[in-house]
Amino acid sequence: MEHHAVTSIILPFLVFFPFLGAVIGYVIGRSNKNARDLWGWLVSAVVFAASLLLIGKETVYSIPGFCGLGIQFAADGFGVILAVLTSAIWLITTIFSKEYMAQGECNRNRYYLFVFLTLGATMGIFLSADLFTTFIFFEMMSFTSFVLVMHEEDDATIRAAHTYLAVAVIGGLVTLMGLFMMYQMAGTLNMAELSAFMQAQEDKSSFYLTGVLILFGFAAKAGLFPLHVWLPAAYTVAPAPSSALLSCLLTKTGVFGTIIVSCKLFMHDAKWGSLILLCILLSVIQDVIMSRVTVFGTTTDLIPMVILLITLAAKQDYDSFYELEIGLRRVQNCPPFGDLASVTFTGQEEGRVLRGAVKFRDSLLACLQQPDYKTETCTTLGPAPCV
Repeated sequence: MEHHAVTSIILPFLVFFPFLGAVIGYVIGRSNKNARDLWGWLVSAVVFAASLLLIGKETVYSIPGFCGLGIQFAADGFGVILAVLTSAIWLITTIFSKEYMAQGECNRNRYYLFVFLTLGATMGIFLSADLFTTFIFFEMMSFTSFVLVMHEEDDATIRAAHTYLAVAVIGGLVTLMGLFMMYQMAGTLNMAELSAFMQAQEDKSSFYLTGVLILFGFAAKAGLFPLHVWLPAAYTVAPAPSSALLSCLLTKTGVFGTIIVSCKLFMHDAKWGSLILLCILLSVIQDVIMSRVTVFGTTTDLIPMVILLITLAAKQDYDSFYELEIGLRRVQNCPPFGDLASVTFTGQEEGRVLRGAVKFRDSLLACLQQPDYKTETCTTLGPAPCV
C-alpha cells in the first residue's frame, strides 16, 4: 500500500476539523446567528470537499499512545464511500437546518455545536483502522447525538432521550467487554491484523461469545431486534434535521460495526452468518408489526404468527393463510372485528406536526386509562406521516 503524506493528513482533518468548527461556531453564534449559520455551511462544505480527495486513495494515519493503545485511521474503499456520503448528507442537512431552526426553535447555538461534534465522531467511526478507535468515536457519537435527541426538552423528549442514552451506554459497556476479551486472545485490535489472525483459526467457536459481545453495541445502534426500543421515540421527538441524521447516518454506524465484525472476524463462518441473518429477519418482522401496532407488549406474541404467515405463503397454502390472517386481525381487533378512526394533523413544518401528533397520542392514551374507559379495548396506531 502506498502512503501519501498529504492524503494521510486528510484523515485526522476530517475527524478533528468538525470538532474545532463546532467550538468556533458556538463562539460566533453567541454574538451573530447569521454568521454562525454561514460558518456551519462552510464547515460542512470543507469536510465534504476534503472527503472527495480520499476517493481512489489508500492511506493510513495513526496517533501513537492516545488512551494507551493509540488511535488509527485508514482510507479504504468502504470507509471512504461512507465518509463521502456522510459529509454530503451532513452538508444538505446543515443547509436545511437554518430555515428549520428559524421557526422559533430554542437552543439553536447548542444544536449547531453538537451537530458538528457528532459529525466529527461519525467520520472517526467510518475512517477508523482498528476497533479501539471505532469504539472511542462510537461512544463519543452516542453522547453528542443524545443532546440532539433531547433538543426540545419536554417530558416526552426527555424520556425518549434517556432511553436512547441507556441503550447506548449499556451497549457500549458490553462492546468494551468484548474488546477486552478479543485483545486478550489476539493481542491486537487492528482490523487488518485481526482479520489475518481469525483466518488462521481453524475452529472459531471459542470466539463466538467475544464476537457477540462486540456486536451488541453496534446492533443496538443499528436498531436490530430486540435492541430497537429507542428508535420509534427518538425519531419522532428529535428535530427534523436531527431525525434525518439519525435515520440516514447514525444508525448506519451500527450497521458499519456489524459488517466489520462479520467480515473481519467471522468471514465465511456459516454459524455466525446464520446468527446475523436471524437478527435481520426478526428486525424486519418487528418493523412490519410496529408499523401496524404500537403496543410493544404484543410484539412477542405476534412474531410466531407472522413467521407462520410467511411460511404458509411460501407453500402457497392460501386457505390456511387466509384463516391465520383472519385470526391475526381478530387478535388485534382490526377490521372487520373492530372499528378504525383516524385523526389527521396538517401544518407547514413536518417536524412540528409530528411532535404535535405524538403529544395528542399521549394525551389520548392517558384518557383511555381513566376508569370510565378501561372496559373498552382500544389500540393506538402511529403517528405516521401521510403518503
